[in-house]
Amino acid sequence: VKANELCIENEYLKVTFSKETGCIASLIDKKSGFDYAANAELAVPTVIDDHKTDTWAHNVFKFHDVKGVMALESIELVEETGARAVIRTVHTFGKSVLHQDFILGAKQKTLRVKCRAMWSEPFTMLKTSFKLAGTDGINTSEIPGSFIKRPTNGEEEPHQRWADLTVTVDGVRRGLSILNDSKYSYDCPVNDLRLTLLRNVIFADHYSPRPEADFRFTDEGLQTFEYGIFVHEGEAEYSDVTKEAAMFNIRPNCVPMGYHKGTLPQKQGFVRFDADNIIMTALKLCEDGSGDIILRCHETKGKETHCAVFCDLAEAAFRTYFEPNEIKTFRINKDGFADELNFLEGIVGNN
Repeated sequence: VKANELCIENEYLKVTFSKETGCIASLIDKKSGFDYAANAELAVPTVIDDHKTDTWAHNVFKFHDVKGVMALESIELVEETGARAVIRTVHTFGKSVLHQDFILGAKQKTLRVKCRAMWSEPFTMLKTSFKLAGTDGINTSEIPGSFIKRPTNGEEEPHQRWADLTVTVDGVRRGLSILNDSKYSYDCPVNDLRLTLLRNVIFADHYSPRPEADFRFTDEGLQTFEYGIFVHEGEAEYSDVTKEAAMFNIRPNCVPMGYHKGTLPQKQGFVRFDADNIIMTALKLCEDGSGDIILRCHETKGKETHCAVFCDLAEAAFRTYFEPNEIKTFRINKDGFADELNFLEGIVGNN
């Protein structure tokens, strides 16, 4: 990983920041050489006026009344090693502050952004804006076990671990996805994908007259969260975005251990697939107390897949077939034999 005061770079991405605004001035996919920020800065912290709605925003579907853009207070390179680099920006708006650590590690396809906000502005929303140049824009986002396509009409929408905007540039489909660990609302007015980071309105207010009072606000105070930036060619559902989002949300936990005796090897895997578009979502014991192992996995790139499954934990190996975006559940007994199940762990067929 290489870095200087305004730039971080690994084998996949080169990210350059504006000295004046602290936003991303250049985001280059090194495989294609394409700059996703060629026409507009990315990761722009945008404040929206939200004083006209109630807590639930009943009958309001668009939040486009921009109050302003947060001002840059500082930008600095805070970490530079061969393993990763971190550039920190600090933005302010009124009495509120947003700290963002842009983290790029070796072999990392997703630019992580670790955020800490101290928010004091009443009746506001904070969004981070990613405006792309191009035509035929389409918005795609994750839903349980699959994805959904939506028009870029600017309405606030729910999503799960990722939301994406893909456009056509010089005849090539190029997309940018925003991954998240806890923020599940966004909008996409035309070619501007905006993740909602917080919404600070009166708690439990149903269009009240709002008399003078010491109201509680929904997102006032300290907020900590992370989002990620992932770029790709082609449509989102055929990219690695679902796999990247899973790794973004489910990270390994390191447990320091001293030397001790034992029967297990120093290095061991649990489950492997010979297709990179199959991911595991559950590995557990069967609910009937038999000691059998339940393995649940699904296809992530929208294509038919023949796959070999290796479960070293149960000394089992078998082949199976996935339809596009199909979820499968297997029960592996103590002899290493696998049955395909439904979600209730009742047998529906044999492999």
